[in-house]
Amino acid sequence: MTQAQTQPDPAAMLPHDVEEPEEELIMHLERDQLAAETLRPLPRAHLARGAVFALWALRVFVVLVSAMVIYTFIARLH
Repeated sequence: MTQAQTQPDPAAMLPHDVEEPEEELIMHLERDQLAAETLRPLPRAHLARGAVFALWALRVFVVLVSAMVIYTFIARLH
């Protein structure tokens, strides 16, 4: 038997209810430390070209529908 075959899998030894290491660390932060961590900005996500296009299309759609709703509201006031 080789060395790799005799070593147990570390993931198999952990109980299933153990949380991820980051979540476990967050649980043990004090209130002010947690507030400081939640205020730290995250970097921009790198999205695929299709996702960026879809988000821009959604923005344009929202602006157009908003304009239509405002126009309809104002037209019905008279």
